[in-house]
Amino acid sequence: MKKASIVVVIICLLQSTAAIAQTMVPGRNIGQSPLLWTRFQLPGDCKVNVFPDPYRKVGLEKKDQIGLRPGYIYRIKLENLPELPGQELFPTLEVLGSLSMPKVADPAKFPAIVRVHHHELESAIRGNMITKVIYLEDSAKAEPVQSDLENPIETPIPQKLNLIEEARNKGRLMVIFRMGG
Repeated sequence: MKKASIVVVIICLLQSTAAIAQTMVPGRNIGQSPLLWTRFQLPGDCKVNVFPDPYRKVGLEKKDQIGLRPGYIYRIKLENLPELPGQELFPTLEVLGSLSMPKVADPAKFPAIVRVHHHELESAIRGNMITKVIYLEDSAKAEPVQSDLENPIETPIPQKLNLIEEARNKGRLMVIFRMGG
């Protein structure tokens, strides 16, 4: 009886430590928990590293996408910043939602674009907080503007307004990106 209970305890401990670290899936999320596919757009040759847990680092090339699970805050490292030699930034990416697609559609073809401009990098280096919210537009409230993966729609919000509340009024929150501070 003692052997059986010890085996059960060991199995439970092994399962609980595996559950602590969220896993990123490199392939499509067919039959798995939904992922939000995310792509970074940065100026120049910025390097992006995503830390899914304290023990792993995933480096992304210019047009790479990464599948991230909702409900987690991911640490990011931005390095090789143009015109800012030796500087690094460590923003966070809070994933709040994912796309629910029909089985015939591929969610990886509709990534959330995190676009960061050079002036935002400079501002963050100076100590300012940059916050970006990515949301899935409500089709009834969508702006009649054409966009694509290379040119996502960006709407500046005055500082006196609540950025998250404004995004909620326009659609469903997907990602909150915070940098600097």
